Amino acid sequence: MRFKTYFILAILCVSFYSTSFAALLGDANGNGKLDLGDAVFFLQAQAGLRSGGRGELADAIAIMQTLVGLNPERVLPDMAPPSAPLLNTPSDLDVAYNLVKLWWLESSDDVGVAGYSIYRDNVKVGETTGTNTFFNDTVNVNPSTSYAYQVKAFDEAGNVSQGSDIITVLTPVRPGTVDVGGRITP
Repeated sequence: MRFKTYFILAILCVSFYSTSFAALLGDANGNGKLDLGDAVFFLQAQAGLRSGGRGELADAIAIMQTLVGLNPERVLPDMAPPSAPLLNTPSDLDVAYNLVKLWWLESSDDVGVAGYSIYRDNVKVGETTGTNTFFNDTVNVNPSTSYAYQVKAFDEAGNVSQGSDIITVLTPVRPGTVDVGGRITP
């Protein structure tokens, strides 16, 4: 019986690559291309693995995944967003008349965080990649101006976290500026 299951599994995989069968299923694992992962995703659904079932076909799929080097966890599409990052309030040393230095605590994700998007006044002003949790905002930062910052994490699948808490920062006046009262800012 096992040989019959493996044989059927091999035929299904070959037919997946060689016919329009793949086009009917589409990009089931969400990686942007039709590949063996899509075939495995389809077979998992047929075997009842998508709902936690086990059986001979499930065992055959696990063996096939191992033989072709697929991690069974990565065949399934990543649908979970990362956790929201925790944006820290910048100190006075992190804020200048033309610069705001931001840093936050790393988000977590079931597959891994790919980077972070930084928003100033609800407009994306930058992005970091990987585990980089620092950002220096220098573009169009003006003296004596209040800015609201928020950070969102994203993963390779394009899932985006909830935003961090919004942190409001007031940049100081430009050094050497004369104010209305005639005082010069050092």
